[in-house]
Amino acid sequence: MRPGCAGPAAVRLVFDAVDREVWLDEFTDEPPGSSMQAQFLCSLHAARLGVPIGWSVVDRRTPLAAGAQPTPV
Repeated sequence: MRPGCAGPAAVRLVFDAVDREVWLDEFTDEPPGSSMQAQFLCSLHAARLGVPIGWSVVDRRTPLAAGAQPTPV
């Protein structure tokens, strides 16, 4: 999604402008459904993602895919 970024696509971003929501999903090239279009981000740009005031981000990735540190056993 970001011109000039050489990072590999790691996150799929889909948004709904009417409901002012952005969804972050694990990377997949499957169609997102309905009329929504997917954009792809590297993990760095996904972590730095900012949305306009009044919008919400729903991170639907698993915790490890979202960058959480594994709990030591």
